[in-house]
Amino acid sequence: MFLFESLLQEYRKMWWESSPLKEPSLIRPYLDRQLIKANDQEFIGLKKEMIYLFKHMDRREPMSEEKKIVIKDRVMDFLNITLGVERKSCEILDEEGYYEMTLAFMERAKDLDDSFSFDDIFQALRNVWVMISLQIYYDMQVELTDSVFAYSMLYPLTDNYLDDPTISYHEKKTFNKRFYTKIKTGESQGLNPEETRIFHMIDLIEGQFSRQEYPEVFTSLLAILDGQNKSLDQQNMDSLFDIDLLGYTFYKGGSSVLADAYLVKGALTNEESMFAYGYGVILQIADDLQDINEDMDNGHKTMINVEGRFGLLDGLLNRYESFINYFLRIVFQRDNKKRESLYAIILVSIEMLFFDGVMSNRKYCSRTYIRNFSLDSRFSNKGYRKHNNQVKNVIQEYY
Repeated sequence: MFLFESLLQEYRKMWWESSPLKEPSLIRPYLDRQLIKANDQEFIGLKKEMIYLFKHMDRREPMSEEKKIVIKDRVMDFLNITLGVERKSCEILDEEGYYEMTLAFMERAKDLDDSFSFDDIFQALRNVWVMISLQIYYDMQVELTDSVFAYSMLYPLTDNYLDDPTISYHEKKTFNKRFYTKIKTGESQGLNPEETRIFHMIDLIEGQFSRQEYPEVFTSLLAILDGQNKSLDQQNMDSLFDIDLLGYTFYKGGSSVLADAYLVKGALTNEESMFAYGYGVILQIADDLQDINEDMDNGHKTMINVEGRFGLLDGLLNRYESFINYFLRIVFQRDNKKRESLYAIILVSIEMLFFDGVMSNRKYCSRTYIRNFSLDSRFSNKGYRKHNNQVKNVIQEYY
C-alpha cells in the first residue's frame, strides 16, 4: 500500500509512456568541443577562486558581508555566462532571497548543533533549496520557517541514525514505529538523545501547522516514514521479485518533495501536488544513480543498481531523460516571470545532477552511450571534477 496512491500511479504511467528521446533532450545543450573547453576553463577558474577565498578567511569570525557579496556575484556570473541562465532570471531569484535563506539556514543548523559536519549541513541544504524552489513556484514569500528548518534537518538526523551500522535492523524498525506514533499523534518520546532531537523537529512543525487544520502535512510525513521502511525492505530482499522497485523509488522520491510542498504551504491543489511529486521522482532517480556503488556495497537494491548489476544502463537512462523532458515540458508551468526564472535554474541543476551521475558510473554504460553523452554535455568529465575535492575541503574547514 502507498499513501497518495493516485500520484504514484500517474507518474508510473508517465514513466512507461515516455518513449526514449523522441525529442531532443532538454538537459543536454548539444555544444561544440571548443565551447566545452571554454566551459571547463570557466568552471575550473570558479573553483580556484572559491578555494582561494575560503583559504584566506578566518573561520573564527563570521563571514563578512563583503565576502558574501563577492561569492554571490561570482556564482551569478557563472550561472549567466557558463550555464546560460539569463541575468534577469538570476536577479529575480536573488531578489526572492535564495542566497540569504541559504546562509540563514546554515547558521541556524550550527546553532542547533555545532558538531554537524559540512556533509550533514549540505545534505539538509539540498532539501532547503527544494523548499525555496517550491515557495517561489507557489508564489509565496521565501522564508526560513520552523517547518522548513525542521523538515530539512530530519534528513541528516534520520539518515545518519538509520544508516548507522552499529544500530541493528530491529532497533531501526522499532525506532520507526515510535517515530510513526510521534508524527501521527505527537505523543511518543525518543529513547536517547539522537531520537529526542529527531522528535523535536516534529514539535517545531506542529507549532506551525496544527493537526486539525492541516492533516495532510502529517499524512505526507507518514508517507516519508513509510518510504524509509520500504527502503529497509530493499536491504532485505530474498529475490528480485519480492518488491516493486520502481514503485518504491517513485514513492520515496515523490513523497519526499510532496512533504516539502505541504510543509511550505499547508494545503495543495492538484496541480501543485503533481509538480512536487514529479520533481521528487526526478531527484530520487538522480540520487540512486549517484549512489549506485554505495547502495550495492550495502546490499541496498534500487531499480538503478539492479539494472546495472545485470546489464547496461543505456536504456533506463534514455527513458529517464525522456521522463525529465515530459516533466519540464508538460508538468512545469512557466506562466509568470518567477516560474520562468526558476525553470532556468532547475533545468541546469537537473542537468548537472544527471551529468555527475552518468560520468561517475561510466562502467555501467556502453562506450557508445558515454561517447554520445560526452559530446552533448556542457563540460568534460575531467574539467567538471578538477578541484572538486579541494573546494569541498576548504569549505568544510571553514564551517
